[in-house]
Amino acid sequence: MAKLTGIVSRYVLKRDGWLKDGFIHFPGGCNALVDVRVVIGYKGGEEVQVCPIEYQYVALDDANYYFDVDRDVRRDDYVQVVINNHDSTWTHTISVILTWFASRPVEELRPKAERVLALGRD
Repeated sequence: MAKLTGIVSRYVLKRDGWLKDGFIHFPGGCNALVDVRVVIGYKGGEEVQVCPIEYQYVALDDANYYFDVDRDVRRDDYVQVVINNHDSTWTHTISVILTWFASRPVEELRPKAERVLALGRD
């Protein structure tokens, strides 16, 4: 991203599903000058910020930032990523990855102890 610029990237979901988690990579040299937030927008107009916390941004340097999402999403909902580069000297390339499933895996719904016991059964 060019110096002193920002970008809003919005992806409209084409199918119902489940957003499990996300990951942001801040390369070295960002020096907390590049900030990011991730928002889910629902068809009814509601927006929920899932990263980092509501109405805030995350800004790191040479770091990988993992965050839970754990939200059902529907067709025509959207995921929006906002990235701002406040660095007046350098450009920066930030990566944002979200994990989407067509449905929530059954294993995620059971307590961990039950999942471990189930592995030993035939």
